[in-house]
Amino acid sequence: MELNQQIKDELTKILVNMSSTKDLDNVIYGLGLESQFNPVLREARISQGNISQLLSKFPRIREVRTRIKTIDSTLFKMIYCRKSDLNRINDIVGFMAVVDDLENCYLLFSELNGEGLKPSVRFFDTLDCTASEYRSLDINFAHRNHYFKVQVRTHEIQRLYDQGPLTPEAYKKRRFTKLRKYLSDDAFGIDYRLNLFQKVVNNFRMGSDTAASYDSSGFIPILDEYSVEDMDYAQLHEIRLTEGSKKIILGK
Repeated sequence: MELNQQIKDELTKILVNMSSTKDLDNVIYGLGLESQFNPVLREARISQGNISQLLSKFPRIREVRTRIKTIDSTLFKMIYCRKSDLNRINDIVGFMAVVDDLENCYLLFSELNGEGLKPSVRFFDTLDCTASEYRSLDINFAHRNHYFKVQVRTHEIQRLYDQGPLTPEAYKKRRFTKLRKYLSDDAFGIDYRLNLFQKVVNNFRMGSDTAASYDSSGFIPILDEYSVEDMDYAQLHEIRLTEGSKKIILGK
């Protein structure tokens, strides 16, 4: 299905003036994307429930928060990050685990690893960054057809995300501002984003049609149905290590 000029004009206006991912709702519902996203949400909820039970077994975790990425937030990330395949969005199912201190961040990863949870696609340690920057131990796991992201932080770090300059609202505002700048770029400007959105729409339709044709089970199989190329979940593609995470990985 080709996007008509009216949809393109509306999407252009939304991206130029975006102040919330909810601004995409008219396009989402106009194209019927919400129903095509439902198989993803179904398997995401199953993964969320199973992994919540698993994480509850670790007393080192003082608090667990979890959420499933909404369709508007997912689409914005695909447009912003230039991703046309849904399995390239690594945080549809997300958890945040709060521990007492930095040492416990790494000890928790070691315990998760010991339970058979192996890092998949992304292992990004920014716990050594300054207080004004993003600080977290971000790990993606592929475990028994579940695919999810865990952000491990201390109580002190998490307070900055709850009350300080790093709140989710402030983070999104910075991304909206950056996107507006990108739209005037020759290589990745508005025409590129519109073409990208066309690919996303096609992948949503392809994935939902395939999911309806047989009984798929598992979050990873569903994600791959919505994607042109399967993801190699056994590999790490995004890596940032600190001395703390190196010691854990090397078993020291």
